[in-house]
Amino acid sequence: MRNHFKILRTIDFHETDAAGFVHFSKFFNFMEEAEHAFLQSLEIPVFEKGEDGGWAGWPHIHTACEYKSPLRFQDRIEIEIQVNKIGTKSIHYDIGIYKITENNRTKAATGELTSIYAKQNPTTGVIKTTPIPKNFLNKLLRKTWPV
Repeated sequence: MRNHFKILRTIDFHETDAAGFVHFSKFFNFMEEAEHAFLQSLEIPVFEKGEDGGWAGWPHIHTACEYKSPLRFQDRIEIEIQVNKIGTKSIHYDIGIYKITENNRTKAATGELTSIYAKQNPTTGVIKTTPIPKNFLNKLLRKTWPV
């Protein structure tokens, strides 16, 4: 399975460090931002509060990022997310972060993100993985996703 979803954004000043580079931790925010945009494009909620007071959502159980090229304030970037694997309770994404200029697309980082579908018991507060609902799976398994 190799379907792509992309978002474009510009680096904000608060995402940079004293040396003027994007702080390493912000790359994880970029990956999560792309994941949320992807799920929302499929009308899959990122987080749902249940009537019983519990919640359901997509916590991360694995993240990784390998940095290739620095990013700076006002750089235009493209974050490309690819669904690598869908399990019964999890989704594994491969992510590319690219600096976009008028004539070039330079890889700034590659990453991985694994999210599980989980629910919280409102009485005990215990969070447990749960099978991804069928209607969500059907949307995730579509051949073409919006870009």
